[in-house]
Amino acid sequence: MRPTLIALLCAGLLVSACATELGGPAFDPSCEDGNCDQSERAFCTVRVGNLGTKDVELDYLPNVLACENETAGLESLKAQAVTARSYLYYKLARGESISNSQGDQVYSCGRRPSALHRQAVEETSGIVLRYRGARVASFFVAGALQSSATCTGGTSDPTSTEPFVTYNQGLEGSRVVQSRLGLRDPQNFANRGCMSQNGANCLSDHGSSALDILHFYYGSDIEVFNSVGSCIVPGADLGVGGSDPVETVTGVGDDCSFDANACDFESQGRTGECLDWFDGNTSTLHGMCTLGCEGSCAASSAFGQTFCAELEPGQGTCLVLASEENRNCADLGGTIAQVVGNHVGSSGQASDHEGVCAPPGNPTSCQTAQGLGGECIDTDSMQCGGQLHTGLCPGGADIRCCTR
Repeated sequence: MRPTLIALLCAGLLVSACATELGGPAFDPSCEDGNCDQSERAFCTVRVGNLGTKDVELDYLPNVLACENETAGLESLKAQAVTARSYLYYKLARGESISNSQGDQVYSCGRRPSALHRQAVEETSGIVLRYRGARVASFFVAGALQSSATCTGGTSDPTSTEPFVTYNQGLEGSRVVQSRLGLRDPQNFANRGCMSQNGANCLSDHGSSALDILHFYYGSDIEVFNSVGSCIVPGADLGVGGSDPVETVTGVGDDCSFDANACDFESQGRTGECLDWFDGNTSTLHGMCTLGCEGSCAASSAFGQTFCAELEPGQGTCLVLASEENRNCADLGGTIAQVVGNHVGSSGQASDHEGVCAPPGNPTSCQTAQGLGGECIDTDSMQCGGQLHTGLCPGGADIRCCTR
């Protein structure tokens, strides 16, 4: 659950000089009565602080959901996905950067997104909020804890963020209450209120759809736009709630050592293939289904999250991340947990490294200042058995140099 409020720009000041920066462009009269284009160009990648460039739909947003509202229900997470995407688009369209912090949105917090987080992003693929054609800085905070069926009136506010929440159910136009997080002016179309995450969770638990939740906090006239781009799944619709779970793309990580046809699946134009190898000690043939990739993996897996790994120079292979979900690779026969870099193709040098379930191969090496060589390991899924050193390996804080 989000501990503090979002988007307190200008070093957290709530004065009008800061809030004016959230005003957005002036209203275009041609947008009156729905005359504006009801779609917009998608932002498929984003550079997040000093963490490198991330795929918005497959990486950035699922991680934001995991960090910002980890245990919420599906409809609440779908509303969260729309608000997080809308806020991101608002900043990027203004030429601003996005930070990995509570000042913007938290992307990296030590949690990995679950299948439900990814489902919420996929079911809302490309959907953003606007008002009268203007992009909305869709504020959200934790808000007070809610227990009544109305999901309002909570008095327990451990994060002291309830004063920024707005309740705009049934309101429209100038009657919509704007949040104190931005300039409160009827001509500031970027400020249409602020969602409570605790309240959204309550509404979701009581049967409200994602669209109901968005109207509850941003007004009945908030506009839903579908972005267009290569990273967007066409036809996303908030609907009326109660949507069926997203079907998992079976294949990646499946055993194909006895049947290469087990990899007969496709995802976003790529065809599954069998990656096989011999165990040098027992002469046993192992094989698992994978998928070519660049930057990120299009497919999910029954064994956990996936990662586009560069096992061979210039070649991306979709592999499963080592995790408790697959007993740190024990469920994928013949593989070991090993740190590998991200394959990004011709777009640049890999900035990400993760522990994946891979055939035994060349580990990512590291060396101490004293010349002692070691192996980079993901301490979330791999045991060192020696001494750990920080700052010697690429990737996140969990990836450390192990010397024995």
